[in-house]
Amino acid sequence: MGEKIQPELLDVRQLPEFVNGITRLCVNWHNEFDDLRGHKPSYHNRFHIKSALKSAWMLTNAASHSDKQEDPFNLIDQLDRWNRFQQANDREPVSMDEFRHLTQFAFACHDLGNIAETILAHSSFTKKEKEKYIELVTHLINETSYEFNSPGERPLFALFMRIAYQIGSNYLSEKTQEEISNGLKQEFLEEWGEEKSYPRDFISIRFPLLVPDETMRRQIQKNLGVNT
Repeated sequence: MGEKIQPELLDVRQLPEFVNGITRLCVNWHNEFDDLRGHKPSYHNRFHIKSALKSAWMLTNAASHSDKQEDPFNLIDQLDRWNRFQQANDREPVSMDEFRHLTQFAFACHDLGNIAETILAHSSFTKKEKEKYIELVTHLINETSYEFNSPGERPLFALFMRIAYQIGSNYLSEKTQEEISNGLKQEFLEEWGEEKSYPRDFISIRFPLLVPDETMRRQIQKNLGVNT
């Protein structure tokens, strides 16, 4: 991440503009995933993160502007549960609009090391705003892992984050499934010395494992603008 964060980006007090500025910078940083490999195909490059951002935005947009039937993740209810817990710990509630932008911030930062908390800590938001933003963003980033972090009841937003990241980003990617497969295979080989296969029909295998209910899968596809 050779490019530094310009001070003026940290001075922005409006959350949408702040997130937009940081997101653009993070997308540029994702170009380095290709550069570090001598322009070999990379999975975690700008195409990957742009499609993940688009996926998350479309899914949260559906939750914000439709009835509960069209929000298969029940994000508004989950956010209400999150806020009740946070308020019990003397933190301010997060609005749905803030949640939409903070999911963008979480996805933009999550592949780049532990930068999200540092960026928010150095921002110009109030102490209360920083506390509630950092708490949520840290939780969201933890829920981008491939598998669920613990057995039993899934944490809040766990399924939403994995669908946006694993399924939506693949549906909406500018790259072909073959290019995605080759990029991930290359990363495994270079970083861990392992040659792992990434099936070209990943969505058809992974999606039903995450969402066994076909009606729910179809609603997610509809919210992502995917023809079924």
